[in-house]
Amino acid sequence: MVNKVRMAEQLIMHEGIRYKPYRCTEGYLTILVGFNIDARGWPELSRILGRTVNENSTFTKADAMKVLDSDIDRFEKAVIVHFPEYKKLDEVRQRVVLDMAFNLGFRALSFKDTIAAIKIRNWSKAVRCMFRSKWANQVDDGEGKKFGRADRLAQMMLTGVD
Repeated sequence: MVNKVRMAEQLIMHEGIRYKPYRCTEGYLTILVGFNIDARGWPELSRILGRTVNENSTFTKADAMKVLDSDIDRFEKAVIVHFPEYKKLDEVRQRVVLDMAFNLGFRALSFKDTIAAIKIRNWSKAVRCMFRSKWANQVDDGEGKKFGRADRLAQMMLTGVD
């Protein structure tokens, strides 16, 4: 299982923490650490936090961390179901896969060529597939441009090192 502390730090670096609802780059209403309100709803956020919340609620860092912890568990379970080889990856590459799943939701499972390359541990092919995706341009400016999330995750995938 992934190192949840390091995973949380990585996701906060990539997603940030926002205590007020905002529209993400894809136009979805989002709050805290990438929690998609449009997809999951206020009732789901209320369930995780153990209290009723809405767009006028006040949120804290403790709330953000509680939701993030729950989301890491949720995404890791889903990834394992659909990609059991994940459990055999080193911790750094597990975080790459989870980071992408967190960012893309279940659309991450459509990265069939990337997943196939990971299964055979062809890290350079996995990285090429990551960069050929629309995702790489959505999270930064793509390969060779502004260094960002895709570049960082690709380097981690290639080397197995943070």
